[in-house]
Parts: sequence; C-alpha cells; structure tokens
Amino acid sequence: MRLTLRTHGPFAWLLAMALSSGAALAAVLPVTSQDASPFDGTYRGMSRLVETSAARCDAGTAIDFQVKHSQFHFAWRPGQDAIVDVGPRGTYSAMLRGSFVAADKHMEVLPRIDGHSDGHVMAGEYGTRWCKYSYQLDRI
Repeated sequence: MRLTLRTHGPFAWLLAMALSSGAALAAVLPVTSQDASPFDGTYRGMSRLVETSAARCDAGTAIDFQVKHSQFHFAWRPGQDAIVDVGPRGTYSAMLRGSFVAADKHMEVLPRIDGHSDGHVMAGEYGTRWCKYSYQLDRI
C-alpha cells in the first residue's frame, strides 16, 4: 500500500496549519522532570548555632549546597547525611541517615534538615534538640 500526501485541495491548508502549530507547540512545551528546576544552582552561606543544651556544639560553619534536578546532598557529621529533595513549592525536609545507631545509643532525637528555597535564597534549620542551627544561603 502506498500513501500519498496531497499538497493541494480543500484540506491542504488544514494540514499546513497542523504542521506549523505542532512546531510552535514543541517550542513552548514545559520542561520535564529530568531538566533543570527553578531551584537548581549553587547556594553558599553560613550556619549559626541557635539552640543548645550541650557544651559540644560547634558555633556554626560555612555551607555550600549544589542543587541539581531539585536535589542536594547535605552532610552534617561523619555518617550523618541525606539526599534532600526540594519540592515544587521550594520546601524540603529530610531525616539524616546513618544516625539510627547513634540516636539509639545516646537516646537522641534523629537529626534532620528543614527549609525553603525561592530560587535565590535557601533558608532553614538543621540538627537535633541538643544542637540546632539556622542557615541562610544565597544563590551564586
């Protein structure tokens, strides 16, 4: 069977409009989940200790997040880290893995990170009830 595309006749203009609309539509389709998100980028700043009931809490430290595909890696102490997902509204929350044994041994609340990003600034808190830090990071 052989198909022939007609370039004249009553429906030729309809075919031309459909083809040209398809090309225009492809140019404005939204990005997929594998493409860059509005939160992707490098954020840099400092954390500061805001609450403590233990003498062994650090004062704070420089923080650098590299957000890619709405995810970033956060490491607090050796063995206590998480891959954190930034939601479509910019909020995120994660419990740090690798801390269950230490938490059970010291009867601690598991460390976590919570925050929000607007695409220009990331701000929030991380830690436990014994050492809690706040941070504000600017996109560079």
